[in-house]
Amino acid sequence: MATATSSAIEDSYRRHNQDFRDISLKIHQYAELSYHEYQSASLLAEFVEKQGFVVERGIAGDETAFVATFIQGDGPVISFNAVLA
Repeated sequence: MATATSSAIEDSYRRHNQDFRDISLKIHQYAELSYHEYQSASLLAEFVEKQGFVVERGIAGDETAFVATFIQGDGPVISFNAVLA
């Protein structure tokens, strides 16, 4: 039985599935070393900005680290976290 939240997640996944695959392949091609993921971080930050997120780059003293924030209403909060190492 699907809930409104699970349906929204599934819809979003279907809508962005090809984008996620393309991003994954590009990051693999970049083959950047730890803490030098400049192309990968830029690709990811630019993608989420296009989705309406506000991106704060260079956090915690790391040039490649960023936080992407999207605010909409008072509903459930879902977080996706990635570490490129």
